[in-house]
Amino acid sequence: MAFIAAPVIPALGVAAFAAGRDGLEAILAVFLAALFYHGYGPTLLLGLPLYFQLREIKAATRPLPVMIAGAMIAGLPLLVWTSLLSGLAEERPSGLAFIALVCLLGAFSGGIFWLIAFWTPQRAPRPPSPPEP
Repeated sequence: MAFIAAPVIPALGVAAFAAGRDGLEAILAVFLAALFYHGYGPTLLLGLPLYFQLREIKAATRPLPVMIAGAMIAGLPLLVWTSLLSGLAEERPSGLAFIALVCLLGAFSGGIFWLIAFWTPQRAPRPPSPPEP
């Protein structure tokens, strides 16, 4: 379930940022393209092996390594595309902001992934008990 739900978050952010005010059809087209290029594609190619590696070394029990992995998985395809096309960061300064936004959304997506895949009520922080009178 986590591999299905978590990649949707960066794709929504990319669609909202990239499509702007072009209308619902443009936002939907950018969302579907981003879902493939920034969501499910990198998740299958990078996220699945990384998931098994994090689970093997027991780092997936904490949310921070999973959030860092989510930022890398979401941002890496965009960094590869910009290095191949070598234009996004050079042509407009907002290109670096866009890459940072995608990485931030990927980290948020990693947190959602951790909540779905690994969080259990036994790990939930308990409020301190009131003092005895």
